[in-house]
Amino acid sequence: MVQSDIILIIIILISSLLISLINFSDGSSSNCSDKYCLYMVDDLKNSGNLTLDENSCSGKSNNRNGWLLEVYDEDVQLLVDGFIEKNNLKNKNFLLGTKMNRSGWMWINNYQYSGNVDDQSLNGFNSVAYMSNTNVGSNLQTDLRYVADVPTKKHEVLCSISNPTNCSRSNSSLYQGICYFIINELYTWYDGEMECRKLGGSLAILGGGSSMKDIWRTFMFYMKWVPGYPNNSLHNSCIAVGSYNKTGNVKNGLTNYNCSSTEFHYICMEVKPTNATDPMRSAENVSTESQRTSVIICLSVLLPLLALIITFSIVIFARYRILHREVTMMRKQANDRIDRTSDGNYLSLQDVGQVDDGRPYESLSNVHI
Repeated sequence: MVQSDIILIIIILISSLLISLINFSDGSSSNCSDKYCLYMVDDLKNSGNLTLDENSCSGKSNNRNGWLLEVYDEDVQLLVDGFIEKNNLKNKNFLLGTKMNRSGWMWINNYQYSGNVDDQSLNGFNSVAYMSNTNVGSNLQTDLRYVADVPTKKHEVLCSISNPTNCSRSNSSLYQGICYFIINELYTWYDGEMECRKLGGSLAILGGGSSMKDIWRTFMFYMKWVPGYPNNSLHNSCIAVGSYNKTGNVKNGLTNYNCSSTEFHYICMEVKPTNATDPMRSAENVSTESQRTSVIICLSVLLPLLALIITFSIVIFARYRILHREVTMMRKQANDRIDRTSDGNYLSLQDVGQVDDGRPYESLSNVHI
């Protein structure tokens, strides 16, 4: 009886530990791809006016470092599809962190660029613009300009961090309170955006009159429109992820609506936590944050385990006390019987098999004298 109880308790202990580990793992990877995580802000939606608070997806209010949903590529679209399905969010419109201007070009952070984009032989809704200061034709003079390109093309990346604690790394420059710095590797648009986000910033946006003519960057490109969209009659309209029916199956795609007359819900996104190092911070700070993260992870696993061990110990101790009390009572009863049993009676009881030499107390406690 005791052994079976102990085995049952051990099984419960192991099962509870596995459940705790699964829940811990799910908490860090739920609604995530290998690059980004999606989450919703409770009861956050726009109805009638487009006044998105930049702190809604990040800041002290929710301890997240995210931004409003931006669909960069097919991988993000699949992540959004799974998020909508998992959280039963069909038939809702989710505002994207961008707007469509009159030329059809979409710029991150709602930046409105009124200038021209060269080489627009590509479909503007499926191409990317980057900023370049290369020579134009036979003219040896360099000129800062935007150029259209295919979305898979890779370029160097220019990041920006607003209100930085310092701006002292190489290839960095402080301009009007914003630190700009170059990542000297080649990335596609969404990979470059992810690298900037890891470092606490985002892809930089420069106006045509910017004095920083020695750097260039890529812009966003991905478009997966619902059939019949975009509605080109809606200038400066808001772009959202919405559901539509395709041959009996509900699919998610991009639609554009009038910003002032449509109710939007908000999905936020953030870079999936990694061990990436911010080049703007000292190694000491990075090490401290890394150690803090490791401690939090360890405590998240060890504390449930410790609680289970304590519970297990309490159950075993309580069971032991009960058994000890029962054995003590049996011994007391047997001692009373032995005191009233003469040697002759004891031997006679042995002869008839009523006394077990291996268990004299228990056997005598059941004998009526």
